[in-house]
Amino acid sequence: MSENSRFFSLLFPKEPRTFPYRRVCMMTMRVAHILTSGVLFGGLVFDQAPASLMPWLWGAVLSGTIILAIDMHASCAILCEVRGVAIAIKMTLLMLVNVFWEQGILLLTIIMIVGVFSSHMSRKYRHRLIFFSDRIVTDERRG
Repeated sequence: MSENSRFFSLLFPKEPRTFPYRRVCMMTMRVAHILTSGVLFGGLVFDQAPASLMPWLWGAVLSGTIILAIDMHASCAILCEVRGVAIAIKMTLLMLVNVFWEQGILLLTIIMIVGVFSSHMSRKYRHRLIFFSDRIVTDERRG
């Protein structure tokens, strides 16, 4: 795919796209994501019934997916960055919680560790392109 193609430019714009209230939307989704993930983790730690935790599991999946979609709207470059790989790992592990419920505490602990490190590492590393570094521009905005 050529860097000059319309499709490439749509996926990987030279300047990240934005929309009104983007930052507010991201903050709101992060709050929802942290709350749902926290309740899910606490419920697993305190051995709550799986049926009572399913809404929290799907809330964490949905809020995380919306955060990813907002980031991908700016540029799909996130999928090629360290933080994008971390998101893929976290989403995969979160979906596995539904399959391997007995291992939920371990899976969520790994998710939290990956999330904390990927969210709080230096921007230099978090936004480092793993793939196509010579062809695309990252979105290094805050929020």
